[in-house]
Amino acid sequence: MAGILPGIALSLAFIVVSIILYRKVEKASKEKIGFKEGGVIFKDALAALLMPVIILGGIYSGLFTATEAAAVSVIYALIVGCFVYKTLELKTVT
Repeated sequence: MAGILPGIALSLAFIVVSIILYRKVEKASKEKIGFKEGGVIFKDALAALLMPVIILGGIYSGLFTATEAAAVSVIYALIVGCFVYKTLELKTVT
């Protein structure tokens, strides 16, 4: 019960900060993203967006524990970073 009021206060503070930062960014960029371009951006980000699904799906389905989920997420991040986004090199990782 002692955490409810601070939790609500923090949530409201995060909302206010998000609104302020959003308005600042919106004034800086007047460019709108179309539906087709948004789809391309989503497709490019899909590999990264699957990580929480793999972690939580593996834990809730009973495939692996939380510790094993951490190891699986590291391996998945390495694979995605090296082969999908190509921002990591195997030489620097090993």
